[in-house]
Amino acid sequence: MNEQLLLAHRTSHARSCVNHVANQLGKTRKDILLAVQRQTGIDMEQIACEADLMQAWAALEAMRL
Repeated sequence: MNEQLLLAHRTSHARSCVNHVANQLGKTRKDILLAVQRQTGIDMEQIACEADLMQAWAALEAMRL
């Protein structure tokens, strides 16, 4: 099993979820991506490891709630 492919797939899914959060909050996708980056220091377009993905996901979830 290629861990990097799995990470890429989960990262892609997380970026798709950004669109749903943006729609829910009446904001643009770019607004949400920038908010996650400001809050975590992680660029969701360039996630390189599992820890970054989980931290960005937690920030995205917190925005949604």
